[in-house]
Amino acid sequence: SSLSVYTADKTWKAFKLPTRYVGEMIIDNNGYKWIMTPRPNLSGNGICVFDDNGTPLNDVDDRSILLNTQNSDLPTNMVRCLALMPNGEVWVGTDAGLVVFRNPSNAFSGNFKAERIIIEQGGVGGYLLGSEMVYYIAVDGSGRRWIGTNKGAWLIDRNGMDILKHYNTENSPLPSDDIFSIGIDENTGEVFFNTDKGLFSVKGNATKPQEKMSNLKIFPNPVRSDFDGEVAIEGLALDSRVKITDINGNIIFETISNGGRATWNCRTFAGVRPATGVYLVFAIDGKGEQKAMGKILFVK
Repeated sequence: SSLSVYTADKTWKAFKLPTRYVGEMIIDNNGYKWIMTPRPNLSGNGICVFDDNGTPLNDVDDRSILLNTQNSDLPTNMVRCLALMPNGEVWVGTDAGLVVFRNPSNAFSGNFKAERIIIEQGGVGGYLLGSEMVYYIAVDGSGRRWIGTNKGAWLIDRNGMDILKHYNTENSPLPSDDIFSIGIDENTGEVFFNTDKGLFSVKGNATKPQEKMSNLKIFPNPVRSDFDGEVAIEGLALDSRVKITDINGNIIFETISNGGRATWNCRTFAGVRPATGVYLVFAIDGKGEQKAMGKILFVK
């Protein structure tokens, strides 16, 4: 068997799948197992989806299906990576671009299709990432997608439609455009890229959101006159709205957090640096249920 389970009561169970070869596996919100099928002799088999119906020791109600170019609109059977999104979608990286399964719960419906994301750039429509080879998909603390390809690394907004950044050897210190895997430090937001010529990282601006907001961590603080970077505000809940005011309550900056972090470029709405003084930071989570505050001292 190509798949087995070891249960909590120390029992082993082997399953029957429609493929002999299995690779990376993810489990979606329905409990379905999405399994890559490696490519023996350079021919891919697509994706195997398996459901034990929550009864791993009883194979009577098991279901499985092999999704490929014939029944799912996959552009190729050569699948390189799988990723589960916070909204439950399954994103798939292939040798011929990126595809999305919007409703994994319909995997066994008989009419289950993969979707190519269409975006518009410069007035021209096309597939997101085109037909690039997609090696890896990672999700940061704010739900954005970092995608490693044969043409560098891409940051896609969590709506899955907007390209926020593209790093390659021409516009960054990346040693290679082949990004084989990506790792994200949820505590700092730093993003690591594994290439065929070594490891590279960038300072991301998204961290893991907090379930409960309490004390905000603001750094650097105080902000001295020779500092011209960004102030980070951490300890936030998902989609927190952050407002910065002067001591009289006048709002000088406002933003939405990326996961558990918000950043400020030390400029007011007018684009000028604040005067010396104490500034207040107010935060409220996306549901309007939790609040937190802090202070920033500016020395000009």
